[in-house]
Amino acid sequence: LHVRVGKGSAFLDPLLDSNNASKGTLVAHVLLQGQRHATRPCAASVEPAFDDGMLFQMNASDRASLKTLHDQLHIVVVQHSSEDNVTVLGTQKVEWRKVLLTGILSMVVELSGLGGDTSMPVGALGLQLELLPRPPSALCSEEQVRSQVKSEKDAEGETDRRFFAAAKTWWKDFLQIRPEHSGRAVKIFARTETDVSTPVCSFIQPLEAGRSLRSAGEAARFVSLIEFERLQTLGGTGGRSEVWADLHTVLVSRKGDVEEHAVLLCSLLLGFRLDAYCAIGSTLSGEAHMWVVTLERHDPALPPSVTFWESLTGSRYLHKGGDSAPSHKYGRVGCIFNHQAFFANIQADDSVRGATFDLDNFSYWKALDPALIAPLPKRRHPPIVHYPLATHTMEEAVEASLKQLIGAHRSSNGMATHWDPSLSFLLSPALLSYETGRITGSTAGATDFQQSIRNSVPEGYSFKGFPVQFSHLAPARMMGDLLRARVAAEMIDMQ
Repeated sequence: LHVRVGKGSAFLDPLLDSNNASKGTLVAHVLLQGQRHATRPCAASVEPAFDDGMLFQMNASDRASLKTLHDQLHIVVVQHSSEDNVTVLGTQKVEWRKVLLTGILSMVVELSGLGGDTSMPVGALGLQLELLPRPPSALCSEEQVRSQVKSEKDAEGETDRRFFAAAKTWWKDFLQIRPEHSGRAVKIFARTETDVSTPVCSFIQPLEAGRSLRSAGEAARFVSLIEFERLQTLGGTGGRSEVWADLHTVLVSRKGDVEEHAVLLCSLLLGFRLDAYCAIGSTLSGEAHMWVVTLERHDPALPPSVTFWESLTGSRYLHKGGDSAPSHKYGRVGCIFNHQAFFANIQADDSVRGATFDLDNFSYWKALDPALIAPLPKRRHPPIVHYPLATHTMEEAVEASLKQLIGAHRSSNGMATHWDPSLSFLLSPALLSYETGRITGSTAGATDFQQSIRNSVPEGYSFKGFPVQFSHLAPARMMGDLLRARVAAEMIDMQ
């Protein structure tokens, strides 16, 4: 299937205001059949000219079975600013199978913004779909396509109705155990980008990253590098959105709320065949939160070993429970779930510290019937695509820009700046140690680094460092964050 993204129209996002001098560029990302493509960047405007094509391999046994491929085109249009900031302007899912009637189809797709407000389009996109090679005649009739799509929707609707009816009964039984269960963080449904209420188990599916991510630690590190951005509802009330964005949207925007981080990490850990679940609860301060739990049972007669994974940082914590002081920030847990199971916490104390994660013990956890979860529609997650980068060149460019910004800042305050290339070289082992620690959970090389610094700093001088991590490549944004950090600002302004 050849997809040509043509001209856009009526892009109404405030970022595209004609008075905005730095509009940046727009890119349209398209996902179909587990394949990701993107247009070339074009100038951001109210009527952007994408004018680019992409080819998708349709995985069908023959042409006649093409109409049974129910994956929809998922389109995400993002804006890239000059400061390496990515903003989602709009998304949409498109039914493509009408192209089977003539072999070629033109359409205009209206994009919806994130946040649950799908009533007002944020722009329109011209698409042309074409089957290659062009079939000599129609592959099926319009009635056949309509009947196929209707039967799929009817079957999905019936599955949803059965699940919803059973979930209502399950919820009543859950509340009858203890009245205070109504206040626990038990979430059975969440809203999709298209504003459809969907069982949370449907958001998770095992995701194998191939050679892009070689271990569970690398997966956790990768997810933590996706920028955390809380999606708010409209109206200025500060309320959180109930929408869980599609992982395709999260990957192309390099941003997501805590729910998207946890769903992505859980899916990746399931891909590594770990017994992984998303946990919904709250932090020690009472803030709603979601994280990942993995269980490992060494002895069937004993409770499993429990590890908590913080998707926003990549950190891991072994759950010890009991009276031991927690090393994590998790306060309470209401439920845990994955693509095959959903469990609500029915222990008298829902604190994480006192919780037992023996899911086979029905006096601790109340399960939804797995037979209800199994037929739920399964999402096909987007692939994790590895793009070879000239990282050393990128590092040198960012470093040179930061040096220039720091020098200019100090010069404006009447201070000279001198750089020591030898000392800069000696910082490399420390950076490697930090990165290794984020991936493996244990650091190495700290002793060698300390010895190198001691042997290099002249007598009467002191060494001071400020390790910091950024999830973007914009030196100006980095400089702003450094000046807002008290320790870093003191070092930059040091006489």
